[in-house]
Amino acid sequence: MKLSFTTLFFVILFGYSFPQSFSTLKAYFDDADYDISQEDYSSALNKFLRIYKVDTLNSNINYEIGICYLNSVEQKRKAVKHLEKAIKEVTPNYQNGTYTERKAPYDAYLQMANAYALENEFDKALDYYNLYKATLLPRENALKAKVERKMESCYFAKILVKHPVTFEKTEIPDINSVVSDYNPVVTSDESQMFFTFEQLAGKSIGEKRIYHVVKSDGKWGQPINYTDLLASDGNLSTVFITYDGKTLLLCDDDESKISMYESKFEKKQWTVPKKLPRKINSASSPSASMSKDGKTIYFSNNHKGGFGGFDLYKIVKKGGEWSEPVNLGPSVNTPFDEICPVILEENKTLFFSSEGHSSMGGLDVFYSRLDAQGGWCAPVNMGYPFNTPDDNAFYWPLKDGFSGYISLYDESGQGEKDIYFVKVTPDKKFLFTVDELAKLGIATKDTAPKILSVKDTSVKDFSTHDILKKDSSETTVYKIKKDTTLMTIMIKDTTRPLESAYLKEIEGVKALRSVNGFFRYYYGVYKNYDDASKDFDKILKIGFYSAQLINISEDSLYYLAKADFNFGADTSQADQLLDLVDNTDTRNNRVKDNKSKNKISLDDITLPNPDTKAENKEAIKKEKAEKKAKEKAEKEARKKAETEEKARIKAEAEKAKAESKKQKTEAKAKKSEKNAAAENKTADTLPAGRQVSAKYLNEITEKLINSDKEIFVIQIATVAKAGNVSYFKNIPYVTEHDCKDGKYRYSIGIYQSMEDAKKELEKIKEAGYKDAYVVNFLKFKTKYFDTDIANRVKTFDLKTEEEKAKAEETKLYAIQIGSSIKPVNPGYFKGVSDVKEKLTRNGYYKYYYGKYAGYKAAKAELENARNAGYKDAFIIKYTGEDVAKTLTSADDNTTPEPHGTYTIQVASSKKRAEAKYFKGLDVKEIEGKNGFYIYITGDYNSVGSARKDLKKVIGLGFKDAFINRTEKYQ
Repeated sequence: MKLSFTTLFFVILFGYSFPQSFSTLKAYFDDADYDISQEDYSSALNKFLRIYKVDTLNSNINYEIGICYLNSVEQKRKAVKHLEKAIKEVTPNYQNGTYTERKAPYDAYLQMANAYALENEFDKALDYYNLYKATLLPRENALKAKVERKMESCYFAKILVKHPVTFEKTEIPDINSVVSDYNPVVTSDESQMFFTFEQLAGKSIGEKRIYHVVKSDGKWGQPINYTDLLASDGNLSTVFITYDGKTLLLCDDDESKISMYESKFEKKQWTVPKKLPRKINSASSPSASMSKDGKTIYFSNNHKGGFGGFDLYKIVKKGGEWSEPVNLGPSVNTPFDEICPVILEENKTLFFSSEGHSSMGGLDVFYSRLDAQGGWCAPVNMGYPFNTPDDNAFYWPLKDGFSGYISLYDESGQGEKDIYFVKVTPDKKFLFTVDELAKLGIATKDTAPKILSVKDTSVKDFSTHDILKKDSSETTVYKIKKDTTLMTIMIKDTTRPLESAYLKEIEGVKALRSVNGFFRYYYGVYKNYDDASKDFDKILKIGFYSAQLINISEDSLYYLAKADFNFGADTSQADQLLDLVDNTDTRNNRVKDNKSKNKISLDDITLPNPDTKAENKEAIKKEKAEKKAKEKAEKEARKKAETEEKARIKAEAEKAKAESKKQKTEAKAKKSEKNAAAENKTADTLPAGRQVSAKYLNEITEKLINSDKEIFVIQIATVAKAGNVSYFKNIPYVTEHDCKDGKYRYSIGIYQSMEDAKKELEKIKEAGYKDAYVVNFLKFKTKYFDTDIANRVKTFDLKTEEEKAKAEETKLYAIQIGSSIKPVNPGYFKGVSDVKEKLTRNGYYKYYYGKYAGYKAAKAELENARNAGYKDAFIIKYTGEDVAKTLTSADDNTTPEPHGTYTIQVASSKKRAEAKYFKGLDVKEIEGKNGFYIYITGDYNSVGSARKDLKKVIGLGFKDAFINRTEKYQ
């Protein structure tokens, strides 16, 4: 057969192509892991996707990709696909940051829940929040509270989605760009707008730009870059503009402390921004707004003493002076973040964003009005789809409050986030305050939700519903005719059985336990939507707000429900569930016994009549009462016997304990008499000379920590910062007390009486400590320590400490400002000089500078490095110039090279390559421990000489080639 040129080309191309090597994929992973630590999810995603192309079933890679998508601006919806793969293999022994880890952590359940919530799949989200909560340890209370808050948001979201507001949005294309445009602030007459421009995904544009745009003839013009005119260095973003357009508020982007700035329009130009008063900027303040008269500023601040996170405050100008900040109180603030306050012109309505209240998840926009007494009313959620389960952080309302400007991502938009003009028309019938939503949310919650063990919660896809085969002895499955609409009402979906009283207002409820361990309560079976909706409305009016209309032909859990309710020895819960089944005809409305071999068709399902009562209701009621009475009597008899047995065992245990205690007391008394003299000597006298035994120091510390009677010490000094050992050079030792007020106090000695302490006090003063005085340590401990005193009291041998300090001053340190899998070009590092490059044993390049004697000097320089832009800089031991080369040198050959032998790895492959593949190269084949064949070329005494050949190798088409130490291949 004759091959065409094209066919031959593909045979050659794919016949000898190599998969990316283990080392290359690991490098992608390590780089991506670092990107995530820097919150650069866009860069990390590109690298994880490269690994994913050749390893699609890797749960850990899918987990990492899901994290990246969830933290993206415009690709959050893609997270579900990957997280669904990630949760297939999870492990409690997850190795974070390790390329060889193939399973996902339990955190994948949490991220899966977050992804479903963003898709408005709140029931699925609740399933996985419950599942994640079951994996938490008892001490992880903070995480548990976080998850419970997310679940609460799901309950609120379900209500808001069920009653949406009318929401209209209009994009402003002349303003928007391909990156993010956000925080629009607009004058009262809508003649001017300022907004912020930034690329949020990736790092190609790292600065914020501020744009100004003017509206003419009802149309916004072209934005003008005002960044330089406002003297911004790329860190300022828009926050507020006064209604007359004369004052602009901005915030900076300093991660350690966000501050508010003010710029005024004077003499036809904007002034250089100045910080707002310290009363606003005492802690981080990301947002603020002013009343129309300029006498009140509302701002967000995380100052200590608030309700938690960022709270909303106000300050008022009286007589030219600003008042102290006043917290807006619990009706507005929550334990979560409240930010972005905007007060309307009438000075009575405040819009803000909050993670608390009835948030759907993340930040939602709320508004609150002042009441007649000057207090803030319960906030109102702006509703869905204005708010979503994602963050909705900034809204600029116009005069009426229900129209204004926001920034959001939309698939049809220009780029990441775009600015839209929006209008909201709330349905007054369903305009929920946070208090009303809280009541409705509580009604939808599970009763004591809990999962006892982590199990696979996945359910097979039965979307066709043509034939559902019975696949186990525990599952009853129905055969449903194709294209049939069969409706039911799901009253509740919970992780534990409900109490009987919960459903007392409804008869005919079917209780099913699904394969994922959840209990679902269904009411009725209807042949069409209209019939079902009539009963659905009745159920909502009764107060079952969590009820849902379910299409049975799309709800596989309805057919995969377990009906045996086997709870082990305790059958009370099973009986309780069975009591909830329709009393009119338990045979028709209860799921058939699992042991039954019959399949149920549509015709076998009897439609329940909720208005019909059972004729034998009284008989059933009497039977139940007798059964309960019998069970109660048996239970009381068992309880009485158990109580008597416990009392007997307890009495015997107390008797044995008393005898043991008596023996220990007698032994302790003998020991105390024997050691009394030695103890008094340790407590009441100071050792001679400068050398003190470790045993002596430990005894001092132990006695102070465990003291429960009155003893005395001599306090020598109180300082704000520990570490000045030289101050205590005239005494043999000192005890350091790390006190709860943040200060360090130093003492010496332990004395049984005030008189003994005063005798030693004179010696201490003669040694140069004129301000020393005697304190009652029992009172001292009560005043300055909490319960963790054991970790806050230390006694030092000062001679040893002095020697350590002197030795530390002779150690040499440097500042590392970066590392890379490949060498960087000279001049890469800006703002620092004499940067040195060292090739480490693992093949990475490390970059550092400086030579500092003592850790203290290095720490001072570390701040300079971070201020120069190297936020990840850290201190390392100085390794010497003989093993590194100076990056700023113009000639590589004039600087010392790392010593050792180097080679170039050309490729690696699972299959052995033919020699002709490496045409033009003299390669050596090595079979690695991982089963790969590795091909190397060259033998070099320096990295510089290897680099020259590396360029040639890459030029021949081996793009993944790199330099490595020859010893790696031994």
